[in-house]
Amino acid sequence: MAEFFAGKDWQTFLQILPTIPFETWETIWSTVVATLLALVIGLPLGVCLVTGEQGGVRPLPRWVMALLNGLVNLLRSVPFLILMIIVIPLSRAIVGTSIGTVASIVPLVIASFPFVSRLVETSMREVDAGVIEAAQSMGATPLQIITKVMVPESMPSLVANVTIAATTIMGYGAMAGIIGGGGLGKIAINYGYYRFNVVLEFFATALLVVLVQAALAVAWLFYRPLRKTLQALRGSDDLAKNAPGNDWELLNRSVVALSRDTAQFRSIIRTISPYVLCQLLCELVDGAELDGDSRRSRACPTRCRARGRSCCLSPQTASPVS
Repeated sequence: MAEFFAGKDWQTFLQILPTIPFETWETIWSTVVATLLALVIGLPLGVCLVTGEQGGVRPLPRWVMALLNGLVNLLRSVPFLILMIIVIPLSRAIVGTSIGTVASIVPLVIASFPFVSRLVETSMREVDAGVIEAAQSMGATPLQIITKVMVPESMPSLVANVTIAATTIMGYGAMAGIIGGGGLGKIAINYGYYRFNVVLEFFATALLVVLVQAALAVAWLFYRPLRKTLQALRGSDDLAKNAPGNDWELLNRSVVALSRDTAQFRSIIRTISPYVLCQLLCELVDGAELDGDSRRSRACPTRCRARGRSCCLSPQTASPVS
């Protein structure tokens, strides 16, 4: 034991130890910045991959979808180490250098935003198609469907996937030490691996594991309340308690406006959450039929039709049925 503490590895560790807090901070802030930039690019791209397909909320031309999918697949296919070397000229052009923590953010973003877009796409596809159909039948625009239906409904899954992306980016940042990136990766590679210092190598790796676990713990604090809230809204039978107090008033106003002015009806109905409104309508009328037709309303989500209920308002009818 005395030989170990008197050895070269331990002495080098003591010399590098004062720089560990700074390198840890560089790892944290570079991960946060790269994750935010990847979300800025990957979130809209992931939404477009879902809404832009044929039959989506806002279909895009086939060549545009093929181009977007091809770009995502191409960047995801390139190994990160090779990608870092390829984008060195781009890093130098953007930040003025190819060495350091700031320069490593460029390849981190380029490598991670395709991954983030696929995670966002997966989360968006988990949204119940019936809820989207309900919003469309009520006259909601594609932007309203995305911002008020798809994103809120998929929020728990998005939080979980963003955590996965952040931990992956942190691992990428550690590998950036090979090309001169800063952070704990530089300590583990330059002072640990290249100089055969096992103490520094394992110490930097242990700190990275602690940071990943801390990120998972923080994400779990947000994930659990969001998941419980969404489950409560989906599974509660006492919908009057879950709905905002002004939704009933707006619903009454919309029924009155429907017989007078269709434009006024649409302007009022859009102020009500499509998810809450459809629940209210399904609760008001149980098993209603439209104009003598036994077909169920297309405005009802799949889960409502499974319960044998249909909405009391339909885009095909000019007045509510009872």
